[in-house]
Amino acid sequence: MILWITYWFPDEEHPYRATFVRSHFQAAQAAGLEVELVDVQFSPRGIFSIRWLQINETHHRLLISGIASRLLYHTPSLVSRWILQWLRSQGKLSEVRGIHGHVGYPAGSVSASISQSLNVPYVITEHWSKAPARLRKGWERRALLRAYQNASRVLPVSTHLSEALQAASGLSVDRFSVIPNVIDFSAFPYRLKEPGIPPSFLFVSVMSLVPFNAHIKKVEWIVEALAAFRRENPAILWEWIHIGEGSRIDALEKRAIEKQIGDRVRFVGGKSTTWIGHTLQQSHLFLHPSTQETFGLVVREALATGTPVLTTRIPAHIDWFTASMGQLVEPTEEAFVSGFLEIIKKLPTVPQNAVDRELFSAQRVGQQWVDLYQELF
Repeated sequence: MILWITYWFPDEEHPYRATFVRSHFQAAQAAGLEVELVDVQFSPRGIFSIRWLQINETHHRLLISGIASRLLYHTPSLVSRWILQWLRSQGKLSEVRGIHGHVGYPAGSVSASISQSLNVPYVITEHWSKAPARLRKGWERRALLRAYQNASRVLPVSTHLSEALQAASGLSVDRFSVIPNVIDFSAFPYRLKEPGIPPSFLFVSVMSLVPFNAHIKKVEWIVEALAAFRRENPAILWEWIHIGEGSRIDALEKRAIEKQIGDRVRFVGGKSTTWIGHTLQQSHLFLHPSTQETFGLVVREALATGTPVLTTRIPAHIDWFTASMGQLVEPTEEAFVSGFLEIIKKLPTVPQNAVDRELFSAQRVGQQWVDLYQELF
């Protein structure tokens, strides 16, 4: 059995958090691999407790609750000990022949510790766009380097992230293999957009609105772009729907009102992929102002529906984005506003083959897990 360990996973309170990790796990299971997953969750409620929850036969949750839970987030040695104790209590210690951690810290550190205790190899899938920056200094550099150095393989989900990790870590290129995220395109069917200017525009964006990501997910740039558009074109009808949970919603709604576009804006919170796919099919332009991305998942989902995209010229997009998909602009507010006012004059027609659906299929990624495990475990 290969034991998967992650701190990033959806739960009842956060159903849309890190769904890409769940998709990876489902792909591995569908490929016939013997895998079990432990996801570690933290809650500030209560004084202190450690509970194991059985989600299903192969999915287990370690729930750490209490006022010190955030501190315990940064104690991978303790989490490793609790997972080992649980494996022992379940009679599964001898069944584990490899560890697969998702995200270099803390899950990579936990994987390294358990690997050493059980004398089995481990790999790390890196989803974290901030990992290269964290590798440059401080205690997180030491933690990440130790996890990467002892791993049998580090598996970034994109080529640009792999190159950035190599440069920041100094590790050799043969330590890295790219295995991309899984995208279930069944929820994002293609629809050819009608040519010409529509009677009214629907703009859509999908971004988390938690404060932690405010310096990356620049949703306020959309507010500024649409305010400028309304000033220049007061007679044109339009609506903007933003999908994504987080406490920044109130401040963004207030900003939209101040910019006199509050009547055209809807912050709808988290939605299912089916709902998102249907809304994108109806939309005319997908807006994604981001200063940093690991993979560009939502951009690819939008393009799959035939929706042109206005996004930023960052490493996650440069290698594959073409003019038929929309427009890349520099990651600044001024450039995003200017880019919006330019692209809205003539929206491109996104071809049906803009995204390689097979490349990111569960079958393709699942087979990559099979090949990797046969090689290393």
